[in-house]
Amino acid sequence: MAATFGTGTPFGSGSSTAFGNSSNFGTAASGGALNTATLNPNNDFMVSDPPNDTISSVHFSPAALLPRNFIIATTWDNEVRLWEVHSNGSTQGLGMIRHEAPVLASAWKSDGTRIFSAGCDRICKMWDPATNAVDTVAYHDGPIRHCAFVGETSGVAGTPFLMTAGWDRTLKYWDVRAPPNPAQGGGGAMGTVSLPERCYAMDVNGSLVVVGTADREVLWFDLRQPLQPAGRKTSPLRYQTRCISIFADRTCYAISSVEGRCGIEYLQDTSKSFAFKCHRIDQGAGGQERITPVNCVTTYPSTAPELVDVLATAGGDGRVNIWNKAAKVKTKGLKEVPLPIVALEFNANGAILAYAMGYDWSQGASGYARFQSVPPEQRNLIFLHAVQDDEIRSKSAGARPPVRKGLF
Repeated sequence: MAATFGTGTPFGSGSSTAFGNSSNFGTAASGGALNTATLNPNNDFMVSDPPNDTISSVHFSPAALLPRNFIIATTWDNEVRLWEVHSNGSTQGLGMIRHEAPVLASAWKSDGTRIFSAGCDRICKMWDPATNAVDTVAYHDGPIRHCAFVGETSGVAGTPFLMTAGWDRTLKYWDVRAPPNPAQGGGGAMGTVSLPERCYAMDVNGSLVVVGTADREVLWFDLRQPLQPAGRKTSPLRYQTRCISIFADRTCYAISSVEGRCGIEYLQDTSKSFAFKCHRIDQGAGGQERITPVNCVTTYPSTAPELVDVLATAGGDGRVNIWNKAAKVKTKGLKEVPLPIVALEFNANGAILAYAMGYDWSQGASGYARFQSVPPEQRNLIFLHAVQDDEIRSKSAGARPPVRKGLF
């Protein structure tokens, strides 16, 4: 992979555009600028040259590329950007492609050689950053909300393949080696599953897929029998589903909603399922709470018994919290940033937690007016938090090991 990534030079011309890494944050001179302490209260690293519009997803490169880390971000102004994250916390922009409409989802090929992106233009693109080649590999009749790549280690015969789920109420499977044909039924997909409603959330881990739709429906699939749901239920949360993330041991998943709560749902022993408040702020007198949507949930990548229960949530309150579901405790709460958190993910070995700040429309037009009062260079930032051992281990799990030295 050294020949593909990290050359420090643009990837070429064609449909991609290179961008630099010289941004300076927290020192803007324009009116309304936030100081460093307000903008970045956790003193985390900030990704250079952030996007110009709200970020819809962030995804780290797969384990195949470790110890090197790369991160992609998709945005509502039609962009897909790629950076390398260096061990000292600095980042280098490596390339960018564009769609014809807002981009809602992204994924990596399991070997790290390709990037997939999909959105409101109703297609999924496959980008080769080494050559800047961009191919269309999937079609839907409506916006594509999520995409995922299923690799050779999934335990599924006939892999690899791409999955896409959209607002046209379908889940589709694609062979990325065969050009799709939009004139064919289903756009030339290998298989299509009808969903009960529009896809709002999806996660894939090995052969397990969990999809959340409008009307609070949740379906899960065993990819060894991909055309029939293995199960279906109504979300335990009362309001619209925002995010789903499967735990590394695949026994359960986390699901979040706009009501400031997160649910832990077990697939077999359902008696262990529960929900908890995670992004509700006590307003003091009268027991009132300020409820904000839980925009993001990400589970820890390790299957180690002492870490498999770790998850992180982020919401419209501008806060990132790390939890242990077995101990039912919050092990770390990052300090509040001035805008909502709109994207969140651990990297492949759990050493870095990326979170993106932007506007989520949870406060409507009045909130957007406040958002616009922030200088453009401070609105849509991506932070990189170096995860420490004491932030992901519950006190009830026994003595904590020493805090990790170094950055990542």
